[in-house]
Amino acid sequence: MKLSLKILPVVIFLIIITLSGLVKSLAGSVTLPETREYRETEMILIPAGDFWMGSQTKQGELDEYPQHKVYLKDYYIDKYEVTNSQYCKFLNEKGNHRAKDKTWWLVIQDQNCLIEVKNGIYIPKTGADNYPVVSVTWHGAKTYAEWMGKGLPTEAQWEKAAKSTRGNIYPWGMEWDANRCNNKNMNDETLCKKMINFYDGRGVLPAGSFPGGASNYAVMDMAGNVAEWCYDWYDENYYKTSPYKNPTGPKTGKYKVIRGGSWENIEEKNFRCSDRSIIDSDRGSGIGFRCILDPEKR
Repeated sequence: MKLSLKILPVVIFLIIITLSGLVKSLAGSVTLPETREYRETEMILIPAGDFWMGSQTKQGELDEYPQHKVYLKDYYIDKYEVTNSQYCKFLNEKGNHRAKDKTWWLVIQDQNCLIEVKNGIYIPKTGADNYPVVSVTWHGAKTYAEWMGKGLPTEAQWEKAAKSTRGNIYPWGMEWDANRCNNKNMNDETLCKKMINFYDGRGVLPAGSFPGGASNYAVMDMAGNVAEWCYDWYDENYYKTSPYKNPTGPKTGKYKVIRGGSWENIEEKNFRCSDRSIIDSDRGSGIGFRCILDPEKR
């Protein structure tokens, strides 16, 4: 009996060492996304390398052809869309205008806007702090990104973060699943409560409400909730002449590109990673954004 008591600690120690090695081995077999905190936002590293941009024949719209290989240097992208709380900090420091031509950064009169002004201070409407900001113009998104020391994602950066190098049709995989993102179906109270145990009738939902819809890089809400501004001007034929390395879109254009679809959409094609939508840069209803960061910035 005394001998057993002496041996027991040794046995326990050996078991711990063995389990520790097993855990390390298992962890080593799973590639987890590299993240960093930058000015109180969580960002995910998208590694440098090739991916296939656009859609295969008969899979998408004409402006998604030809599918072509693109190389992007590494970059960080916001894990979540910019929220009302975050955008209010910007508005309270910079105001709600564009210095040169007075174009609004936030269309606060828009029915979808969840920010209001009280005593001269911009604040989220009740309970809307963690909702993605909407009713933001392209100018307002770009200026916020620069204020944060970041930038707006190019179409290529946005698409790679959504589809990954696996070439997913939707952020989560190859098959459509309406329960993995906030779409018009979620306007139904019973369904919405069943899926995420939450409903407030606003249409847009808090950032990150659908973890099952994350991309392979663990970026949230790349499909649905709010559509997102990209840096690029739109040209339906751009893919025919787009450069292989780090494309940034046409030099000029009439419309800006938005990606991802929103809670106002119901057709599954709107939520594909390669789908391209366009809108005037001064419009913002139902549109939000996220930012990217060059890894060399500190």
